[in-house]
Amino acid sequence: MSAAGGHHYLMTGPSPRNHPFRTWFERMRWILKHGSVVTPMGLAPVDIVVEDETIVWVGVDCDPSEGDMVVDLAGLYVLPGFVDMHTHLHLRVGQYSVADDFQTGTAAALAGGTTTVVEYVTPDPGETFTSALDRWRRVSEKSRADYAFHVCIPRVTDDVLDELPGLIRQGITGFKVFLAYPDRLMLSTAEIGRVMSVVGPAGGVVFVHAEDGVEVERLRAEAVSMGRKAPIEHARTRPARTEVEAVSLILDLVEKTRCPTVVVHVSCGETMELLAEARSRGLPVFGETCPHYLWLTERQLLRPFEEAIHYICSPPIRTASDAMKLWDGLCTGVLQFVATDHCPFFSEARNSADSFDKVPNGISGIGARFNLTFAGGLYSGRFGMERLAHVLSTHPAMICGLYPRKGVIAPGADADLVVVDPFGRTDLGEEPLAGACDFNPWEGIEAPGRLLAVMGRGEWLWREHDLSAKPGRGRFQERRRLSHNLLAHLLGKDMAWIFCP
Repeated sequence: MSAAGGHHYLMTGPSPRNHPFRTWFERMRWILKHGSVVTPMGLAPVDIVVEDETIVWVGVDCDPSEGDMVVDLAGLYVLPGFVDMHTHLHLRVGQYSVADDFQTGTAAALAGGTTTVVEYVTPDPGETFTSALDRWRRVSEKSRADYAFHVCIPRVTDDVLDELPGLIRQGITGFKVFLAYPDRLMLSTAEIGRVMSVVGPAGGVVFVHAEDGVEVERLRAEAVSMGRKAPIEHARTRPARTEVEAVSLILDLVEKTRCPTVVVHVSCGETMELLAEARSRGLPVFGETCPHYLWLTERQLLRPFEEAIHYICSPPIRTASDAMKLWDGLCTGVLQFVATDHCPFFSEARNSADSFDKVPNGISGIGARFNLTFAGGLYSGRFGMERLAHVLSTHPAMICGLYPRKGVIAPGADADLVVVDPFGRTDLGEEPLAGACDFNPWEGIEAPGRLLAVMGRGEWLWREHDLSAKPGRGRFQERRRLSHNLLAHLLGKDMAWIFCP
């Protein structure tokens, strides 16, 4: 079988198999040779040795022993398995549940190179964190990929705050707060400040949905009262200023508490300016964006109602100018992460609505994330393969307390590896990339770059259209508290890896 540039895969070993990704899945020692590998020191032509679940050696010219399985990856790239730090695979909004669960969602994730997902746990009204986590643990037993949890905080009491350090000690270090959704999730700035004052010193991280919920609800009510119900009104009632104003409030709290904080799903260019200024002052604040904000624009919301409703998400997709500024932020280090906020709903759930304000929000992307970031980043000449690995894998692993077990190709790390043909192409509508949802916003796109194989903890889980990962093989990942060294790295050494002028 031909690889990039006319090379061929070669394998030697005890069995006469003629293709490295058609032998499977007994435990053995794998030697991956001649690939261009993203290491902590940069891109290097080194070999990788995997024993059982772990990388045991990375270096030049490894000599195989009898019984070793050797894969020749000449002409291909090897990246650390990707970490998606923002997924919703067990979420219910009103009467509707998300289209993907841990079984189908992680199938799409693995096909897109994501070997670890970090899922948001949202307690029901009055439910304890322990009860909510128990529910998520039960459904996550179907996961094909490794997984970890963030916990959403829908209310703040002394009892709630007392629970947080214990959760961090149990390996759950991320906590999400909202300035949006006053009917169910919104907290006051004083309440968020109390959360930060507890989470930061305990070694955790706060993740923030930054929209001015009071102003958004005022604009939504005004639009509906005037009969403006088209999907474009979703964007008009959540203008960029509502994100910017919320981020400004959050930055004031970060300055007071010094709590490491991530602004999730950044959607507009003005937010970038605030984050850049805050980071220049040494504030521990970071930015995450998503493929739909990098590639889609509010013009999608001008389509006929039955089409446009599939592009409703919060914050909304914005202008082409905003998207360009987000790409700039990924290049310069103002943004550190590309996650998906994967939250698709079946057409039945969306079609039941007769107004933008009744449509369940969310867009899929868990399978398409690599190709969309590769296309707009490396293929378009904005940044190199190292930066791609940083925003998809290394930096998410760091902020989520999974590094150096995840997010790096180095001895001692889990053998989570992605083999990339940079000259191949991928149909983003193919299964299982698209997940279970009956609408795929990326349908019809043939994107540059192709994932040829994905290894998770030493097992080949995906290879060229063939998903081998069984439901339930995924493992819960306890997260470490955020260390000063990793925080310093993310704050001070996240420089652009740009090879374009």
